[in-house]
Formats: sequence, structure tokens, C-alpha cells
Amino acid sequence: MEHRSRLSLLMIILLLLLSACDMSRDAQLDLEHPDDKLIAEKLVIWWDEEYGPPYQSFGGNALMERFKETHFEFRLFTPPTISDHRQESLFNMLRAETSPDLIIFDSRYLSLLIDAEYLAPIPDMYGLEMDSDMVSEIRSAAYDLSIYALPYGRVVGGLYYNKAIFDQYQVPYPTDGMTWGEVTSLAQQFKNIGLNPLDITNLHQLASQVPFHDYDPETGHFEIIDLGWEQMTNLLLSINELDVKTKTRSMSSFGVGGSAMVAGPLFGNDGLHINENNLNGFGVDWDVASYPVFHEDGILPTKQMLLVGVPIRSNYQEDAYKVLRYLLSGEIQVENNRKGLASLRGDAATMIEEFGSASLLAGRSVSSFFVDTPRGTHDMIYEFSQNYNIMVGFLWDEGILDKDPGIVKKAFRDNISEYVQQRASLISEIKSKF
Repeated sequence: MEHRSRLSLLMIILLLLLSACDMSRDAQLDLEHPDDKLIAEKLVIWWDEEYGPPYQSFGGNALMERFKETHFEFRLFTPPTISDHRQESLFNMLRAETSPDLIIFDSRYLSLLIDAEYLAPIPDMYGLEMDSDMVSEIRSAAYDLSIYALPYGRVVGGLYYNKAIFDQYQVPYPTDGMTWGEVTSLAQQFKNIGLNPLDITNLHQLASQVPFHDYDPETGHFEIIDLGWEQMTNLLLSINELDVKTKTRSMSSFGVGGSAMVAGPLFGNDGLHINENNLNGFGVDWDVASYPVFHEDGILPTKQMLLVGVPIRSNYQEDAYKVLRYLLSGEIQVENNRKGLASLRGDAATMIEEFGSASLLAGRSVSSFFVDTPRGTHDMIYEFSQNYNIMVGFLWDEGILDKDPGIVKKAFRDNISEYVQQRASLISEIKSKF
């Protein structure tokens, strides 16, 4: 018994010594009392506004207020496409631009940024207050199981519907858990009445609901799985049969009262948020149900998360970690949550009641965004999701999908093959900069 007591005492002393060493080594990482003063006169932050909320009201203004002596330069980037030469494209910025001090990006890019050795590992202590499952998921993306980014928030999505149109035609409102078949049956009630019965934005989100492809990064083998592909293309074909007047694949028609239903995200360039002024100006009476699934026990689209990371070549890494810490603090996260960006902190459950209360979501059925249903997953093909939207969307609009779905399948397979080659080249280019 005495031996056990001595052993326990030695263990406690050892832990205290290790803790003291850690605190000495990471004194700048004081979580309870962060130092507000930054060394840098200017910090550069790249922000993914294409898939996320506007930077000013979701952290940008708060940073400028908190760290008044530092100038923050925000650079917005757009999704990359194959053979893309736009200056603002993420891939081109990674190739040609000096590394920013912080980057806030859609989670689909995490694997590429890790493979390119672009991000610095984040000390574990920064993830202590975040949702442990999300941190574990992010950690699993790295070959060394380090944390290379942390979750800034989740962009929610759902099936938005115009209540006035449903009331006018005495059609029951959509409900949580509906299948795509049930939703298209509802949409049939609005066929040939001069508006869009159903629109879908973010076609890559739709694709993440069905296992329509299998890609092995080690062998480079890519195969389209017929069952999943048929489920997805049959849905698009059924929407074609609704005689949709303008397939915009955006929220614009819904924003002016011209669509009965639209499925998509809350934020981003094809999100509901960007149409807030139109919704208010045109007096659209709307609400939301959960995103449809392909069958009763089907999965929802993959979680669309914004992550925050520190590039390994940041000129002011210590400052960047302080800024990162503030962005993940309860102060920022609670406010973002009230505006509709779902927090992924460990205490996020305490914020649910206020979710969206300070935004266009006030008074809506926000519980529909938090339906507890399994979700699809991302893999590397979603890094070029803009290509997916352009390719399938164009073929869908032009009617080629109706005439010969095989053309779409071949085009998709060819694009994947080209992308895999360009991805490897991009990673080499990024590494060569260092």
C-alpha cells in the first residue's frame, strides 16, 4: 500500500513538472487571459466568402475593434476550376501569392492544404474548447494526426419554401425528413403556373448524398457506381419534367417570390443569405424544412464547415494564433451563432435556442437545420466542386441529360482524370515555393 502511495505521489510530481514545462514553453498560448496586443502592423487573412458568410459581420469587424493597432487585410477567394487562370481563384492564389497569416476556408480543401504542407500544426490546447468529434474528424485527415485547422462554424442548409404559394394552391407545406420523391411530388402541384416549382443549388452537396463514385488515390482508379449515379440523374430528369422556366441553380428566383421551393445552403454566393434584401423587399413569406434525402433512411449532404488555419509561412504566426483564439472564443462564436453560422464549440448546445435570432432566420423553423441524420462525406473530387456545378448544370440546362445521360457520365469521368493530374502538379508547385 505504501509502495502504491509513493508511486502515485511520484506520478503527480511528474505531471506537475511536465505541466510547468508546457506552460513555460507555451506561455503565449494563455487561453484564459489572451494578450490583446499584436506585434504586426498588418495581418493578411484569406476568407472563403464563396461558400461562407461575409467576413465583415462574422468576425472581421470584431477583429478590427479588438486589435485596433493592427490593420487587417481580407482577401476573398473563389472556388477553383480545372485549368483556371483567374487571379482570385484559390488554386492560383496558392501558386502565386505570398502566404497569408490566417486562412478561413471550406473543409473540402483541408486534404489538399495538408498534402501541400501549406498549414502549420495547431497546438492541441487550442482545440480543447471545440467539439471533440469535429476536432477528431479534422485530425484524421492528416497523415500524422496533427490538427492543421479548427472548425470556425457550420454553414447550414435546408429546403426553403414560399408559404404564400403553398397557401394559394392549398398544398401542404414540406416537412422534415421528406424524400426527394416526396418533394418532387409536391413540386408537381406547381407545374405550368409560370414559376419554378423546385430549384437546387450546390449540386455537389446533392451528389454527396449518394455513393455514386469510388476513387482510390493510391492507384488512381476512378469508377462511377451506377446505382448512385442513376439516383442523382433521375432526380435531375424529374425536375426537368416539371417544366422549370429558369433553372438558375441559385436562390435568386426564390428571393423575388418566383420559386415554390429551393434546396441549398444559408450562406455563400448561392445561399439564401445573399437574397435577404429581396426577400424583405418583395415580402416573401417563407420557412424551411430539412434538406431532402433520397430514401427514408437516406443521408443528408456532407457537413459544410468553415475551418480556420495558420499557413506554415505566415510572417506572424504568434499573432495569427492569438487571432485564431479570439475567433474561436465564446464572444465571437455566440454572436456568429445568433446570425446563423452554427458554432462547433464544445458548448454549442447552449447556443441552439438563440441560433439565427439576429438574422433573417428569426421566427423560422431553425430546428430543421439540426435534424440528427447521418451525413455524406467529402473526398478529393469535391475540391473542384465548381467544375461539377458548371458541367452537370450546363448539361442539365441544355437538355443533354434528357437525351443521353451517358455523355454526362463520360464528361465527369474525364474531368476527374484531368483533375487528379493537375492536383498533383499543384501540390508540387506549392511545395516548390518554400
